[in-house]
Amino acid sequence: MLKKLASELKVSHVPKSKFIENFIIDMINDGKLKKGSKLPSINELANSCKIARETVVKSYNLLKSKGLVESRHGKGFIVIKSKYRKVANVFVLLDVMSNAYKEQLVRGINENIGGKVQITYNAHRYNAEAFINCIENAIGRFEYYVIFAMRDKTTFKSVLKIPQNKLMLLDVPANIKDCDCAQIYQNSDTNFKRALSEALPHLKKYKKFYMVFDPAHHHPVERVDAFKDFCNENNFHCEILQSFDKSKLERETFWMIMSDIHLVDLLLFAKELNLKVKDDFGVITYDDTPMKKVVADGVATISIDFYNMGKLVAEQLQNWNPELKLTVDSIFTRRSTV
Repeated sequence: MLKKLASELKVSHVPKSKFIENFIIDMINDGKLKKGSKLPSINELANSCKIARETVVKSYNLLKSKGLVESRHGKGFIVIKSKYRKVANVFVLLDVMSNAYKEQLVRGINENIGGKVQITYNAHRYNAEAFINCIENAIGRFEYYVIFAMRDKTTFKSVLKIPQNKLMLLDVPANIKDCDCAQIYQNSDTNFKRALSEALPHLKKYKKFYMVFDPAHHHPVERVDAFKDFCNENNFHCEILQSFDKSKLERETFWMIMSDIHLVDLLLFAKELNLKVKDDFGVITYDDTPMKKVVADGVATISIDFYNMGKLVAEQLQNWNPELKLTVDSIFTRRSTV
């Protein structure tokens, strides 16, 4: 115990007294320190960890105040409880926070979390250096870590520094070798293709199929191959565009739009041409938001339920399962654009 404590304390950014308190609480909750166990003496712990006696005294007093240990004359500090439910301190690293999808996810977490979890949110904004700095600054300060991983391999080492039994990765698989942690993922090709197949009866009237996929918007690249496969299997002529091309918009075209920016461009230009959505051309967009329920009398979407993903995260944080492996479905929602 003392050797492990000294080693972890050396690299932790958490105040020493708080780290020792949390370390011993974890030992109690894991059954490694049972009711009736004797803690190391103040001098023994201070010398082993090369810290001041006052730091150890402060830690032990914190444990006493929680009713976990008591000091007995001639015997030292004794564990008097076999379990302690502490408020979990959780670090959540999103890709971005300033879009409607992540707002739904955060709302799903916050509205279902209960009172036993304290969450610190941050975002890496697809910047590898920011991602690494966020992780490095967070390690050792939190009980659990919920991360939207990047596929940039330079970030993988920082993810592997997080204790795997306290880590959960979200959204899109990053394929980090040797990473074995909890996961809640969306299937990046199979579910998307299945959702397109659900829309098939409404798409057969269109003759040309376009997907607008700009790599700069960080959508999963697997969506492109899934769209191509869907079109090939149904004998649809398809083309992948990196931005909306006005020259392509004509009657009997179908558009799979990945970014809301391109959706606006498409609908505005259609208005100029006096083309009616659904009758003259069709649109399905990627990722659902409340706003898409009202734009153009309702825009059809293929999306995971971000609020539900947030709810699943909240459930995991309240009853942590390090073996959790969940795949969330992509759902086709038909509205007025197909």
